[in-house]
Amino acid sequence: MVSGPGGRFFVADQQASEVLRFDAHGNLEGTIGRRGRGPGEFSAWLAGIVWQAPNRLWAADAHRIMAFDSTGALLNGHSHTRGGSGSSLWSGWADTTGMLYSREYDFQLGPGAPTVVESVVRFRIGENHALEEIGTFVIPAPPNTARLVDRGGGLTEMMELPMAPRVLATVGPAGTLWMANSSSYRIHEVTFDGDTLTTIALDRDPEPLLGAERDSVAEASQVFSPSELPATKPMMGSLRVARNGWIWLLAKHGGATAWDVFGECGRYLGQVDPGPLTSLRAFPGGSEVLGVTRDDLGVEYVVRFALQVPDELLC
Repeated sequence: MVSGPGGRFFVADQQASEVLRFDAHGNLEGTIGRRGRGPGEFSAWLAGIVWQAPNRLWAADAHRIMAFDSTGALLNGHSHTRGGSGSSLWSGWADTTGMLYSREYDFQLGPGAPTVVESVVRFRIGENHALEEIGTFVIPAPPNTARLVDRGGGLTEMMELPMAPRVLATVGPAGTLWMANSSSYRIHEVTFDGDTLTTIALDRDPEPLLGAERDSVAEASQVFSPSELPATKPMMGSLRVARNGWIWLLAKHGGATAWDVFGECGRYLGQVDPGPLTSLRAFPGGSEVLGVTRDDLGVEYVVRFALQVPDELLC
């Protein structure tokens, strides 16, 4: 889900392979795309969407990235072929300078389990909304902790080590990368050339993974032993940067999961807990955030929140 101009928002329906377009009051205005292989159509599945001001919606399937305007009209019929292996989910970002960024995955075979190389590809947007690749940033990865498991019948599955640290990465409005290792509470702003500009840290220690909980996690995996698991639990689960530069970090601390929020200058603003039935999905900037909640029957609704932040905390 992403937000557009005038309070309009767009929701990617992966199952139907279409984008739902809503006005600021939640009224359905129409749909964008459909399942297929032609111009403006999504093959296999709709992997993700990104809004880019003033009037461009990027949408990707497993193989292509396409551009639409806010009414659903296709802008670049030729589309752009994605690199890597084509993940079922697509993470993309647009900065304030007119660049588009795409997170890509490349599976490399070797001894043991395959290695997944993740990178962020930067595109300049040219004439007729064509994408020109102008740089790639390879995301540093922790040691490979995956294992190939023979499921029988010629079926092999790659299993990730539970609780293993991973690198979270996103792109901010200035076109810099923000990265964090999920095992420690430190966030770094990095240029595409690899220079560190900013580091944000909170004085929090990771929780140890001990005793019965450790045994239970290993047993649930059916692959790894307790001795192979990490000594501590992950401290964070997701990292996002809003259009106004606010940093949102899905933190895991003391058994609770909520979002820590930092201002554009790195000042800690507080914690937002949307509750167990609501997940935050879009961060337009300022005090606004969009999420999805479920009622008692499991029906999903889009909700819009407005944060109340004391003036003395603002940058």
